[in-house]
Amino acid sequence: MYWVPGNHEDYEMINELIKKGNRDEWGFIECAPGVFMVPRSLSWTWGYTRFCAIGGAFSIDRDSRVLNSGNHGWFHEELPTWADLDAIGEDCNVMITHDAAVNIALKIGWKNLDRHGIGRNIYPIIQAGIRISNATQIISGHWHR
Repeated sequence: MYWVPGNHEDYEMINELIKKGNRDEWGFIECAPGVFMVPRSLSWTWGYTRFCAIGGAFSIDRDSRVLNSGNHGWFHEELPTWADLDAIGEDCNVMITHDAAVNIALKIGWKNLDRHGIGRNIYPIIQAGIRISNATQIISGHWHR
């Protein structure tokens, strides 16, 4: 199983895995036997298919959570950044994201529940990553639908 970190993750644990974790030949970090974290922004090739990933997402319920408190909180690191795009390669076939780009979010019925306006800063980053990568297929999570 492979997973891309998003929101509500324990980033203290994730940062520790990134520092000390064993990376395989593609750059994935094994968290448990058969379970691999895809680092925040990564590009790799399996067979003839080129993949790229962008992690991170915004927690719209952050007001009800505690900053830096494990699985029940939120972390500043949960937000994707423009710097995350530096590791995204061009000519990916498949882009995997935790969060969705705004045009995809709108198509699936996104309702702006973001009282702080932070999401408006995040979705363009995901959209730019998709554009940079030239991905022909996009797989996004997060949306609970």
